[in-house]
This record gives sequence, structure tokens and C-alpha cells, in this order.
Amino acid sequence: MRKLTALLVLFSLAISVPLAYLMLRTYRGIEQEELAELRYFAETVFSLMENELSELVALEESRPIEAYNADYEGPGAIDHSLKPPYVLAYMQNNPDGSFQTPLAGMFDNLTDIQRGRIEKLKKFNDAFNRFRHDLPDSFDTSREQHAAGARYGRLAFAEKYLRHDGYRPDTLSARHRQRRVENLTPQQVLQVAQSDQRLMLARMLEARRAIKDSDTVRAIVARTIEESRELSAFSVPDMEEDGPFHDFWQEILEEPGELLVEIDPMQAVFLDSSHLYLFRRILLNNQFYCQGAVISLYDMLAHLMRTYFSDQPMSRFTHLSLTAFSEGRAVKTLRAGTVSMNPVFTLQRSLPRPFSLLQASLTCDTVPESAARAPLTRVMVLLAAIILIGLFVIYKSVSAVVELSERRSGFVSAVTHELKTPLSTIRMYIEMLEQGIARSQDREHEYYRILGSETSRLARLINNVLEFAKLERHQRRLSLACGTFDDVFQEAGAIMQTQIQKAGFVLRIEREENLPECAYDREAMIQILINLIENSLKFGSQAPVKELLLRCCRDGRRVRIILSDTGPGIPRHALKKVFGNFYRVDNDLTRTTGGTGIGLALVKSLVTAMGGRVRAVNNDGPGCTIIITMPIAGTDRTAASA
Repeated sequence: MRKLTALLVLFSLAISVPLAYLMLRTYRGIEQEELAELRYFAETVFSLMENELSELVALEESRPIEAYNADYEGPGAIDHSLKPPYVLAYMQNNPDGSFQTPLAGMFDNLTDIQRGRIEKLKKFNDAFNRFRHDLPDSFDTSREQHAAGARYGRLAFAEKYLRHDGYRPDTLSARHRQRRVENLTPQQVLQVAQSDQRLMLARMLEARRAIKDSDTVRAIVARTIEESRELSAFSVPDMEEDGPFHDFWQEILEEPGELLVEIDPMQAVFLDSSHLYLFRRILLNNQFYCQGAVISLYDMLAHLMRTYFSDQPMSRFTHLSLTAFSEGRAVKTLRAGTVSMNPVFTLQRSLPRPFSLLQASLTCDTVPESAARAPLTRVMVLLAAIILIGLFVIYKSVSAVVELSERRSGFVSAVTHELKTPLSTIRMYIEMLEQGIARSQDREHEYYRILGSETSRLARLINNVLEFAKLERHQRRLSLACGTFDDVFQEAGAIMQTQIQKAGFVLRIEREENLPECAYDREAMIQILINLIENSLKFGSQAPVKELLLRCCRDGRRVRIILSDTGPGIPRHALKKVFGNFYRVDNDLTRTTGGTGIGLALVKSLVTAMGGRVRAVNNDGPGCTIIITMPIAGTDRTAASA
């Protein structure tokens, strides 16, 4: 049995190791799938934000350069009613530091609300003037890098389809990374120019149409410049010398064709901690004009958060942070979603130019489970349970076979011993009779009585073995007949009377009146009662009170035959096992008491064959009780035995 146990343990390990490896690799694959899925949708949120900003940049880049003039109404004109909610206003910063806006033309004709807006724009323009000259003439158009990472490392599952090596297509910076050049007509230049210059240019163009004398034109230019000083609506103090403008307008008058203008890509700078200026620079005759939109930083972050994250299901288990950086310092942060205390997943992205000052970060404490995880877990648990149950069944089956084999060996030894004892006794008394040791007739009768008793004992033993063998081979034929158990009780008592008296026991028989008849085999029932009585005599020989009670009573549709003794009883764990083939309780009493282990097994087999049941219970006091339940004749045996 130890060898069998060792083999089963090795077999279990041989199955468990690959099964555990399979489970580990499968769950690892599902984990990678869950992370890849979460990463995909997190990047989708970031991409949606980028797309909106990309559309804003595309719209501003597509505007004609004259669109920032309040009088312009052509294609691409600015409509304040359609602007994004986070765009406060549009303005153009002029080379001399003044500004103009599509909000209104002449300052004196504005309402109080428009004046208030323009006053705010003036403050933004003053803030921009403080560092506009520090802006580089050109800027790095190389691809911005984005930060992305996960606590689990490389997502091998996703990399079967796409490489996550830090590359992704930039939606914002892919449109215009280089300075572009356009041709402008004098009329377009007229729209771009600041208010005083527009008046000056208009008069010069009128003079150009009227006269051809260059000296006269120069005189008109000088007078116009002088007059324009008093007409500037949004100029700044200490206006620069007008020499370059004089040359520029003179060049326009003398140039019959179109002018070239250089336009830089869009860029964004902080006006203060709460506002951005998204603008493009226009180089016209070596002078820079800056055109763009003033953006509320908080409103923009709140709009992106609310539109693309806050109302989404993923906000219930992830945390999104949008942060604006200025010179490496966070100036504004907006957060939404579930707070992450110990994130297992982190994805960061710096938005591409011109919004590279914004960074998005998404974290998650618990990655949503894949739909495949629950069925896989159930299958794995079921498979493990089946394997364990199978191994347990194999172990129990083999144990039962081994135990039965050991019982059979013990049975052979016990039968040999049981046969040898009465045969030795019979042989001894026959020799004593032959040698004339019994000198009196009474002594001879006593010897003959002992010989008869041992012969009966030997016959019962042989009969039990033969009956048991027939039952195992299903060769035992029962002759069922209806009747009460009176004659059976009397005959069994008569057969066992001598043995009962010799053991010092008293047998009492009790029965109810008017008991119904039962269908049973008379010889089988006598053999059952003899085996039970003999068993009680054998194990109760050392009991202080030696008494047997055989009762018969009715119990509904059944009749009960009950045999109670005053012996040592049966251990609780063996109450059901005692009716097993060749089973004997392993204790000191059974080791010193003879027996083959087939007596109670034969009782159960015969009772079951007649449609009854048998069970053993311990008494409240000393001893145990064997209860046989037989169905009443004419009733369904299955129902009666239930």
C-alpha cells in the first residue's frame, strides 16, 4: 500500500506541474490581454483629446492671414459664436507691439462689453509683448516624445500586432512642421496691417492710381505717416520709428506684382498661469505679426476631461490627470475618476506640438477582468477537481481491493483455524472413547454430547462458507413463503439452546400479537438468527450480565426482528463496516476471539436477498442491537424497505 501511495503521489505531481504551468501561462496571457485592452482604450481617450486640439490647430492654420481684421468677411472669417468654449478671443499682435482684434474696428464705436473684452485683450497683449522678442526665430520641429509605461513591463500580447517602442503618429504636429510661404496681394496686406498702417496704405494706393510721379508719391507717404500717428486705436506707448514702414509702403507702391509672406507653424505660450496664446507668426518684410487665439487653460482642461473621460465607464476604475507645465513646473492640474492608491497600470503622454506643454496621465489600481477569465477559472477548478477526485477514487478503489485481499487472506487463515479447532476436539474425544477412558455410561453420553455439539459447530461453519460462496456467485436460490416468525424463533432457540446455556446466557423471546405475515426463506432466516446469536455469545462472554433479547414487532408496512445483547458493543466507526465481507473490528477482543468475518456479511446478504434491511446500533447502556426490517407480504419491497 505504501508503494501504491508513493506512485499516486508521483502521478499527482506529474499532472500538477504541467497543469500549473498551463494555468500560469494562460492567466499571464489573459493578464497581458487585459493590460493591452486597457492601454488601447486609454490611448483612445488621449487620441480623442488630441484630435479635438488638432482640429483647433487645423482651423487656425487654415485661416487667411487677413481674417483677424474686424472688417474681413471672406472665407475663414472668425465667428465668435462658433468658437470653442475655452477660447476667450482672437487677436493679432503687430510688429510695433500694438494689437488688433476681430471683435471691433474703431475703439470709439464699441459697446461697454466689447470695451471690457478689449481691455482684457490689451492686458494679454502687454503680457505677450514682454517676451515676444525672446521667442526664437525658428523652433525645433522634431517629433516630441511621449511617456508611456506600465507596472507589468512590456505588453507582449499587444506586441504580436503592433510595436510599442515609443512611436506613435502625431496628430497635431503632422500638418505643418516647416515654415511655409504664400503670396499676398496689396489688398491682403491692407487687411493684415495695423489700423494706422491700413489708413496710410489706403491713401498711398489711391495716390498710386492717380499719379506716376515718385516725388509726389513720397510726399504723400510722408504726410500720411504723420497723420496716422493720431489714429492708432490699440497702439502701445513709445511707438517705434516709422522708417521701415515708410520703405515697406514705398516698396508696395513701386511693386506691381504680389508679395511673399512666410508663415510659421502654430505654437502656444503662457500669457499667465491661467491663459495660453495659441498663435502663428507671419514674417512680412522682415516684420513679425502674431495671429492666434487666447485660451483659458482651466476651461480647456475641464472641457477635455468632461467630454472624453468623466462620463465614460472607465472613469469608475481609472484616474486621469491633465497637467500644464511651464519651464518644467506644473502650473495647472485637473483630475477626475477614481483615486489610485497603488496603481498597477500607468500610461502617460505629452501632447505633441503646439500643446507639448500639456501632459495626460492615466492610472489604475485594478485592471478590469477579461471575459475569458471567469470561464477559464471555472474550467481550471473543474479540471483540478476532476483530477483530484479521480486520484481519490483510484486510491480508495485500490485501497478497497488491497483491503479485501488482506481480508480474504485473513479469512482463509480464520477458516483454517475454525475448522481445526472442532476437528481436533472431535478427534480427541473419539480417541478417548476408543481407549475406554470414559468408564461410566454417563461419561460416555457426555462425550457423545460434546462430539455432537462440535459436529454441529463444524457443520454450521461449513454451511456458512458454502452459503457465502453461493451468494457471491449468485447461485443461492431462496424459497420464499409467507408466514410469521414463531417457528423460526423456536427452532433457532432450540438449536442454540445448549450453546447458550454453556456460555451462561439467558435468551428471552418477545413478540407482538397478530403480527402480519412476511415472505421469507425459512432456512435462511434460521441461519441468520443462529449467526447473530452465536456472534453475541462469542463477544459477550466476558460481560457481567449475560442476556439476549429477541423481539419481533410491527413498524408500519414492515416487521422488525430485533436482537439485543449486553456485550461490549461495536465501535462507532465500525457500525456500518461490520456487515462488509471478511471485516472484523481490529481490537484486543477480536484478536483473542475466533471468527471468520463472514457471519454478519452472510446475514446482510441473505436479508437483502429477501428484500429486507439490516443495521447495527449501540445501546444506551452496554451491548448493541441488530435490527432486521422485513417487508409485509403483499407490499412493494422497495417502498417497504425505504
